[in-house]
Amino acid sequence: MKLGKFLAVSGMVLTMMIASARNVQADEVTDAAILLQQQQLLAQQAEQAQQALLIQQAQQAALAQLVQQQQAIMLAQYQAGLMAQYQAALEAQQAMAKIKENGFQQTFLLNSIQTMQRAQYENMINTEKLDYKPMLLEEYTKAQKNGLNSFAGYTGW
Repeated sequence: MKLGKFLAVSGMVLTMMIASARNVQADEVTDAAILLQQQQLLAQQAEQAQQALLIQQAQQAALAQLVQQQQAIMLAQYQAGLMAQYQAALEAQQAMAKIKENGFQQTFLLNSIQTMQRAQYENMINTEKLDYKPMLLEEYTKAQKNGLNSFAGYTGW
C-alpha cells in the first residue's frame, strides 16, 4: 500500500509537472505573440506618426510658399501704386513748369508791348507841346508797372 500511495502521489506530481510545463510553455508562446503584436502595433504607429509628420511638413512648406506669394503680390501692388503716384506727380510738375514758362513768355511779351506803347505815348506827348509831360509819363509808367505786376501775380510768379 505504501507503494501504491507512493505511485499515486508520484503520478499526481508528475501530472502536475507536465501540466505546469505546458502552461509555462503556453504562457511563453502567448507572451511572445503579444510582444510581437505590440511591436507590430508600435511599428505601425511609428510609421503613421512619420507620415503625419511628413504631411505636416508639406503643409507648412505650402503655407510658407503661399505667404511668400501673397507678400510678393502685395509688394508688386504697392510698387505699382507708388509708380502711379510718382507718374502723377511728375506730370503735375511738368505741367507747372510749362505754366511757369508760359507765364515768363507772356510777361516778356507784355513787357515788350508796354515798352512799345510807352514809346508811342511819349512820341505822342512830345508832338503836342504839353507843359506837364513828365507827370504824364510818370503816371503812364506807374500804370504799366501796376499792370505788369498784376499779370505776374496772376500767372504765379
